Amino acid sequence: FLSWMPEETAFRVFTAIHVPLFLFFFWGIFGSESGGINSAFVAGLNIFFIVHAVLHGLFWRHPDYHFKTLFSWLWILGAALCGAVDLWMYSFA
Repeated sequence: FLSWMPEETAFRVFTAIHVPLFLFFFWGIFGSESGGINSAFVAGLNIFFIVHAVLHGLFWRHPDYHFKTLFSWLWILGAALCGAVDLWMYSFA
């Protein structure tokens, strides 16, 4: 959705979009009325991280796909791995 912008501008906008996204995540995780962690939100976020990695894998061959660097994949797969481990640990808690 940012492909119409110059590359540097699109990168800055894409990066800036993550600030409110992370604020939303922190609010979702820690903003429960009981003051504890919102387990349902965390489980949903874990599932999102896994699905997100799968989608990146599916779009790998698309001509406009640009997340092929080691740096990008460390973040993408790192989040998916953490989400999978957290779901696995939560299932045994």
